[in-house]
Amino acid sequence: MKESFYVEFSPGSRHFRDTLARPENIKILREACQEITGRETGVRIAVKDPAAQNQPLTREDEERQAKQDLRAPPPKATRWFKRC
Repeated sequence: MKESFYVEFSPGSRHFRDTLARPENIKILREACQEITGRETGVRIAVKDPAAQNQPLTREDEERQAKQDLRAPPPKATRWFKRC
């Protein structure tokens, strides 16, 4: 059975997840895990969204979500024109 090293990031840390998910960084993690445990280890990286799993948001998650909502551009207005 192959062991797994699981790393989980919050939605606001997507940049860090993307950096860690680069092939060269995955290789380094696998090699380090194998050196420590003596077994071949897979690496799983995920972004966890507590709201999607019906789990209560932490205060930090709520603050991060509020900041993201403030940064989000307003929705584009849609206009429907009828050409004559």
